[in-house]
This record gives sequence, C-alpha cells and structure tokens, in this order.
Amino acid sequence: MTVLKGKVFLVGAGPGDPALITRKGADCLRKADVVIYDRLISKELLYLAPENAELIYVGKRPGEHYRKQDEINQIIIEKARAGKTIIRLKGGDPLVFGRGAEEALVMAAADIQFEIIPGVTAAVATSAYAGIPLTHRDWTSSVALITGHEAPDKTCGESVCWEKLATCIGTIVVYMGVKNYEKITTRILNGGRDPQTPAAIIYAGTTPWQKTIVGTLHTIAQQAHAEKMKPPAILIVGDVVRLRESIAWHEKRPLFGRRLVVTRSRSEKSRLAEELRARGAMVIEFPTLKINPPPDMMTLHQKIQPLNQYEWIVFSSPTGVKYFFDVLITAGGDSRNLSGTRIAVRDISTAEAIKQYGIKADFCGAGLTSSDMINSLITQQRSLKNKKILIPQKTEMRTYMVQSLQKVGAHVICVDVYQISPAPHPPDEFQEHYEAGLIDGICFTSSTSVSSFLALMNLKNLHSFNDCHNIFSIGPVTSAKIIDLDGTISAQADQHTILGLADTICEYYQRNGSKS
Repeated sequence: MTVLKGKVFLVGAGPGDPALITRKGADCLRKADVVIYDRLISKELLYLAPENAELIYVGKRPGEHYRKQDEINQIIIEKARAGKTIIRLKGGDPLVFGRGAEEALVMAAADIQFEIIPGVTAAVATSAYAGIPLTHRDWTSSVALITGHEAPDKTCGESVCWEKLATCIGTIVVYMGVKNYEKITTRILNGGRDPQTPAAIIYAGTTPWQKTIVGTLHTIAQQAHAEKMKPPAILIVGDVVRLRESIAWHEKRPLFGRRLVVTRSRSEKSRLAEELRARGAMVIEFPTLKINPPPDMMTLHQKIQPLNQYEWIVFSSPTGVKYFFDVLITAGGDSRNLSGTRIAVRDISTAEAIKQYGIKADFCGAGLTSSDMINSLITQQRSLKNKKILIPQKTEMRTYMVQSLQKVGAHVICVDVYQISPAPHPPDEFQEHYEAGLIDGICFTSSTSVSSFLALMNLKNLHSFNDCHNIFSIGPVTSAKIIDLDGTISAQADQHTILGLADTICEYYQRNGSKS
C-alpha cells in the first residue's frame, strides 16, 4: 500500500500585526489543506486560508487543555502522511525561540518534506513599532536576543550568563522574561552595567493595544510590577531606548487602540479593513455573506455574449468586476471582448478594479449610491433610448436602477455573475471580543450587511447592540436600514466610499474619544 506524503511549511507569522507576514508565508496559507496555529497568531491571517481548510488550534489559553509538543508533532506527522499540505503557523520567526527547529528535526526524522518560511521576529518588529532602533551608528553596533525563560529540562548548552552580557553587548533584548525581570535586571547590574541605562518594556508589540513603559535598568522591573505587565512582552536594555521619544509612531496613529468590526463577505478582501488598520485600529472581520461563483459559467457566458451588443455595462462594486471577468475568462474570453462597449462604475474603487484588466471606465460616479450613479449617468448622456445596458451583478438598488433606465427608454439586461449565501455563524474572534465588551464600533457598508449581521447574531434589532457600541454607516441607503432596525448611527461617511468611511471614523474618534 502506497503511503501518501504531504508537505509541511513552518511559517513565521510575525508578532501581531497580520500585515507583517511575508509574501511567501501568505502564499503558502492560501494553498493550505491544514493550518496548525498558536495562541499569539493574528486570527485575521486565518482568513487567507481556503474556506475548506482544516484549522487546528494548538496554543494555550487559561482554563483550556494545552497540547504538549509531542502531541503537536504527532498531529503534523499524521496530516502529512495523509497527503495534506500543512501550514504550521508560528508567531514571530519559527527559528527564534519558536521551537521551529525541534519540529523541523521531527519532520526530518519522519522523512516528511518540509520548508521553513522565516518571519519577522518579535524583537525586530516590536522595537520598530515602539520607535526604538536596536542599533544606531552613534549609540551601539551590537545587539543580543536572549530568552528570559529557559527550558527547565534543558540538557545541553550553557545557561544565559547575564553578568558577562552586561557590558559586552550594546542592546540587550529579552523574550519571555516577564516573571523574571527583577532577577534578570539584577544580574545585569551585578555584571557592571550602569543602573541609569535606559530600558523599555513593550507589551503586545505591533498590535493596536501595544503598550510601552520606559525607565532605567534600575527601575524597569519595579515599573513592570506596578503596571501588572503580562506576556507577551519584550524587554529592551540599551542607550537606543532614548530615541523612542523622537521616533515613536505606532501609538500616535488616529485609531490606535480601537477595536472595530468590519462586516464583509467571506471571500472578499476588505479594503475598509485595510484602511482602518493603516490608521492603527484592530479590525475584527465579520463575514456576513458567502460569495460563490455561479454554478454554470459557460451557460452564463452564453447569456451575455456577444458583449459588444451592449452600449453600456454598469458595475456597482469591485466584487461585480471580479466575478464578471471570472466568467469571461473561464469561457475563453478576455478584455478584448468589451471592444466598443462603454463602462460605467459606481466609484473610484470600482474603477481601480476594472483598470486591473486593462480597461478605463468611461463614466465614474461620485462615490454615492448606485442609484445616484445611474441618475448621474442618465443626466450626463444625451439619450439612452433604445440603448442596451448590462447590469452583471446583484445590488441592493438594482430594481431602482433598472426602472430608472427603462423610464428613459433603455433596454436593461440583468445577469448575476455570482451567488450569495449567508455565512454559517459569527467568527470566534468576534464572539470573544463581544462577550468581553471590548468592541468599540461596527462598520456597515451595505443594507444587506446590516440584515445579515442581525440574522447571524440572532437579534431582532440593533437597539441592544447599539447601547455599548458605535455604529458607522457608509451612506444613506445603509443608514436607512440601520434606523429602520432601531439602530443609532454614530457617524455616516461624508463621501460615501470606503476611504470616506475610514476618514469619517477617524474624525469621529478625534472629536468624541470614547463613546459615552
């Protein structure tokens, strides 16, 4: 009997910010059959995996069973021998205090194929996000990365000699040492390091709840105790800590520390999530819908062919653009099939989506609703009478769009280039933050997402949710649905676009701070 052999990828995910995963690491995730992940992995990274990928949590949470390393090794071996592609997703870099080397040795002994994909280690990333360079030509040319918690059953190698490190290394970075800070700093002091040497502790580095405390080698352990500092945290000792006051940037971003929920489809990449993260927010993505390709693309392609029979094709979102071209390309066509056909898009983001296929939109709406876009198109064109117009996607305003175009004599054909179904349940990450009362606000970009959110939450209206959370709306159609469902809108985007909504949320929190 032939034994199937899969392949294991030991992937470093970075220390917290999901954007810090490498391109190769992200590409591996997209091809995973199985993802085996640790506690400190950003759950946002799991959305990169295929929907049918098996997700196996092997980290440690308070009150939960903790899988020992031998158990983890066995899971990896079993899945690999079943012919699976396994992503072993580890925080930071798998070979820097991540036990990746141990797992690689196990794979090698079991004759299982594997690759190691490096990640950004915590020392490099958290220090950068705190505004502390590990080296600087005027301050220090050496840095040491050291564990503050050595294995109790260590059988080979030397234990850390803190006294020797005290004066021969410019910057000392300590991982996993929260419980031992007093012992560690005392030993460094005993080695002759100046008690006034600057020191800093960075908690949850690179995340929106990063916290940095600064002191000296003499005081930092007491400060950590007073602040009740918990893991994950990094201790940095060295003169480079002085530079934080000038170049700290992460904690100054306008949405730093905010936890915001973004509703979206399971299969879509959320541009709003990207914009909010760029402004410092922690984004919890809440898939409310699943968008799937149509069951029979060839038949659908026959329905819309030839494309040059249409005077206009109207797109209301980047999603519609993507699935339209999926249909076209699957049937053997490409952008040349649109020769002679003009393109109307709702907003700039949709125009950018179609530009990726080498096509420039002939008409771009002002980023308002789909109905506003159609009204503007009708006003701009001298006549649409007897013109054939294709609307290849579902939109909450499609009935209005069709009726408006028909009133001016246009012939409108509607074709659905994708299917929509409800998401199965709220994501675990959302539930954890919701039950703990840690969510600041939720963002809705369509009326459909409002209804779907309530259905998944098993709520009749938004009143109880609104009591403790801000609600942000992209525009008047979405706002009308929120109000109809007994919700109170904290802010509606001035410009009814993703970028406009992100800017409005920033302005809201700058004006109002925490919700009262």
